[in-house]
Amino acid sequence: HTPSKPVKKHSARVSTQRYRGVVKRYSNKHGWGLICVDGTLEDPGTRQIATRQDVRFYEEDQKALNLEAKDWVEFNVMQDVEAPSGWLKVVRMTRTEPGDAL
Repeated sequence: HTPSKPVKKHSARVSTQRYRGVVKRYSNKHGWGLICVDGTLEDPGTRQIATRQDVRFYEEDQKALNLEAKDWVEFNVMQDVEAPSGWLKVVRMTRTEPGDAL
């Protein structure tokens, strides 16, 4: 019996850039929602323009900030390893107002 090699977990980079966006929707059934990013989004893992300009957020953030559609938020992003390839998720999210500057 040969011991299996440990699975390497890739470290997901968190963006240094803060982004702003507006909550599009949240699904209680699925436990995640989407935020439409205001501006161009860069994937911190590849340093390329992200393939999607929407990012995911999950139940913890929704509950902590009591988010609803059309709420403005500010956040960093990282690759979402729980979602299909190409998705980014928010981290360090806070509420903001439409006119607030970063």
